[in-house]
Amino acid sequence: MTTRPTDVNEKSIQTLRALYGKNKPSSKKIQATEMFMKGENSFLVIARVLNVATATAEVYAIDGYCSGAPLSYQDLAPQFNLNNEEADIIAAELRRDNVSLRIVRDALQNAFSYNQIRLVLAALIRGEI
Repeated sequence: MTTRPTDVNEKSIQTLRALYGKNKPSSKKIQATEMFMKGENSFLVIARVLNVATATAEVYAIDGYCSGAPLSYQDLAPQFNLNNEEADIIAAELRRDNVSLRIVRDALQNAFSYNQIRLVLAALIRGEI
């Protein structure tokens, strides 16, 4: 996996944050993140406890990670079936100018879910990729 290039500046971090979008805290996001941190690695189980869709539980954990929860990309990546090569491919697309999650997904021929892309985006923001 690549590390953040030394030329990444605050402006590009702000661009990535704008691409990520709104990330407001909520009790369910906090609960999902806490459950994951305590070892509940099944988003299906977390979703059932929170009474939300599995993809929504995934987003809650990614949002918590992006907001600075004590999680790492390495904690989350296995749950999204992402390896380092795939993360690098997604990261390269996210670093292009004028992208959106849809543009990235389309450019990658729908090979990755929005949540996989969102996770890599959060890792870029956190400086872990």
